Amino acid sequence: MHIFRIRIKGGNVMEQEDLREKYISYIKNKRRKKFLILFSIYQLMFFITVILSLNFQLINIVYLIYCLDVDIIVSIFT
Repeated sequence: MHIFRIRIKGGNVMEQEDLREKYISYIKNKRRKKFLILFSIYQLMFFITVILSLNFQLINIVYLIYCLDVDIIVSIFT
């Protein structure tokens, strides 16, 4: 884990720790939102592909590709 150094004029250690915790939670929330947005876009693309592939009977291939891609995405974000 990285060590964050926050300089506050006249600030005490409690304020620095409080700011550090707020910054860490801000970064976590930002990453979580980014992941949810990207994953929801990916889900939408998958369902559009499934609907289109039903006409061509390629649902098994699309499903396999989707499962592999989800594994890759989850491994990247964790």
